[in-house]
Amino acid sequence: MLSVGWDTRPEGRERAAAAYQQAVEDFPGDRQLVYAYALVRMQQRQYPEAVRLLDDYLSIERQDAQAWRAKAWLSMLMKNASASLVDLDKISQLVADEKTDLTAAEQQELIGFLGRMIGFLEGPGEGAVNSSTLSAAKRKIIDRLTGTQRETFDQNVSAVVDEFGVLATAKDDAQVQEIATAEKQKRDHLAQLDKNAIEIGARQEELKLAAEKIESEAQADNDTYSRADQPLAESLTNLTSQARIAERELANVSVDLLSLRAQLARERDPIIRDRLFREIDRVEILAARIDADLLSLRRRAQGIQAQRATIAAKHNQAQASFTAGLAKAQKEFQTLENQLKRASAERSKLKRPAVGNTGKVIALNKQAVALSTYETFPLEAEKQRLLDQLEAK
Repeated sequence: MLSVGWDTRPEGRERAAAAYQQAVEDFPGDRQLVYAYALVRMQQRQYPEAVRLLDDYLSIERQDAQAWRAKAWLSMLMKNASASLVDLDKISQLVADEKTDLTAAEQQELIGFLGRMIGFLEGPGEGAVNSSTLSAAKRKIIDRLTGTQRETFDQNVSAVVDEFGVLATAKDDAQVQEIATAEKQKRDHLAQLDKNAIEIGARQEELKLAAEKIESEAQADNDTYSRADQPLAESLTNLTSQARIAERELANVSVDLLSLRAQLARERDPIIRDRLFREIDRVEILAARIDADLLSLRRRAQGIQAQRATIAAKHNQAQASFTAGLAKAQKEFQTLENQLKRASAERSKLKRPAVGNTGKVIALNKQAVALSTYETFPLEAEKQRLLDQLEAK
């Protein structure tokens, strides 16, 4: 069971549980099986079940100091300092009891364990139990020890408290260093943000001036276009008016011409016909002149329209260029404005005090307050002790 149970993988836990059940069936009432399986569950980090097994074991085997040590250590590891103090008190009783089957080395080891556990509560675990409760528990332990044993106990208490002080100082020093580094980085970053803000402000002023220049040039181009187009428009209006008059005149002459030709077709008198021929010739000459004038007016109007179209195209092209330039300047200005807003938010964050809680500081703090830093349960040694006892049997 101990062999397969030392495998912490899921399949190892399953094999250990099966081996334990089989051993219980084969050796009913064997209390060592319960303790051995408690060690297995500790190895597998199944701490609540390990505590339950130790409680079952110690309810009968109340003189097993090593089992009490395991339970005291587990209780402290699981943040149950009050229960751990009860277990430590029991260990001190067994150490002081001359009837307990403990070697001098085992006594010395357990006294050191008691000191380190009390030292943990006085240093790294301070506040886990009421100070008066801790003082009373410590006094009861000390009162059971001899002078030499007290020295060992006090040395181990001091060793833990001193080591905690060293680690706590290292953590504080690291935190101070991290804060100093962070503050310097913040100052440098703030200085860079200020520099960027000045550069952005200068660029925004340039963009404002450029936008004003573009707007001014666009207005000037509008004015130039208006000055160039207005006389052409007026000329075109005048030509259009003249063309309309000519068209009306031509229409009237055409009517007269049709009337004369109709009269000619009806008239039989040679004298009158001769007069009608002369009148038709005169009217045709007049119609031809009016038609020529109308054609000239239309050609002049077309020329003016072409001129207007040319300057309008140039004007539209210039205005499109102005619009694009203005949009580009406005877009860059807005981009810079957004950068200033982000910088302002970042500046607010940078003004918060640095706490220095980096990975290194957090790791040092965890190390400083961890029970395993000052006391670890000797699982391998305890496993071997059980196996040696079995061999001896």
